[in-house]
Amino acid sequence: MTIPGTDPDPADAARRAHATTIRNEKRRLAATALNNIAVATVVTGLVAPVIALGYQFSAPHGRYWIAFPVLWLVTAYGIHQLARRQLERLEP
Repeated sequence: MTIPGTDPDPADAARRAHATTIRNEKRRLAATALNNIAVATVVTGLVAPVIALGYQFSAPHGRYWIAFPVLWLVTAYGIHQLARRQLERLEP
């Protein structure tokens, strides 16, 4: 008779633990990749235009030019949240 919650085969338990570790590492790598994309999005949408203005490149014309950096920032935040969800799925 086995006690519930215990594993009669230690090798099987070790395989499952190893599989869990592998899944967790894959999720961490995916989260890191997504977060790097989010950082690149911020650099593209916010930092690059500020630097361009510093070098006196022509500023965008029109009323809605401020919407583009805000859109880039919102997109970056969404991608960052996807990365956080990956980390929430880590198994103990």
